[in-house]
Order: sequence, then structure tokens, then C-alpha cells
Amino acid sequence: MATVRDVNQQVLEIKSVFRRLLTHRALRDPLHAAHPDLTGPQIHLIACLATAPEGLPTTALAQRMCASGPTLTGLVDRLEKQGLVKRERDDDDRRLVRLHLTETGHQAFAILDEHMSERMGRVLQALEPDDRETFVRLMGRIADAFAEKTPP
Repeated sequence: MATVRDVNQQVLEIKSVFRRLLTHRALRDPLHAAHPDLTGPQIHLIACLATAPEGLPTTALAQRMCASGPTLTGLVDRLEKQGLVKRERDDDDRRLVRLHLTETGHQAFAILDEHMSERMGRVLQALEPDDRETFVRLMGRIADAFAEKTPP
């Protein structure tokens, strides 16, 4: 029978694993090679907008990214200059600004998404088939647990 370890011990072990992962740049910043002109926060912003075809209000995007207004404004300004995002006033409330990916932004996301798929495929190939199934199932549960704790 397997020994059930204390949750605190498991947290320490997971933190140790994350520290090991963070020591490898390729794992820490896996999408940079796919689009070297973009920073990590810019990639995060593009990924958030890619999941919202109707666009996102700047306030909602700032919440999702845990970014302040000025930080988000700077990110959006740079991405807008690159032609990746556009600002649009909301039809119902002109005070509200929605952000959308441009066609170029969607193309950039497609490149990032393909690169991520390739990288994840290589990582998953390192696992046995049953372990992959378990990993995918557990990642879904982890995402669900985070979603329950995240404000809308």
C-alpha cells in the first residue's frame, strides 16, 4: 500500500520540481523561439485575446493578466504598433474599450500555438501512455481548481 504523504510535503516537492524546471530557459520561455519579437507578457496578452473572439474589455484583460492599467496600456501600445491588436470602442458603452486580435495577430497566435503543440508533444512522448492519460486528466482537474478560485 502506498504511503500517503502530507500535503505540505507534496507542496514542497512540487515547488522543488518547478524550481528545476525554471532553471532551463527552454522550459521557462518555451514560446519565445516561435516569435522572438514578442515578450512573455505580449504572448500572454495575445493568448488571452485568442480565446475571446468577441474581444475583451481592457479591464477584464488586465484582471486576467494581473497587470496594472499602465502596464497593460504599454503592452497594448506596442502590440498595436506591430499590427497585432486593435482597440475598438464598445457600441453599447463608448467608454468601454475592447481589444481584438488583428488578422496578423491571429497569424502570430497560430504560430505560437503550433510551436506549443510541438513542444508539448515532445514532453508527452517522454511519458508512458498510461502516464500521459493520467497527466492530461490531472491537468484538467488542476485547471478546474484554479478556475474555481479565480474571480470572473
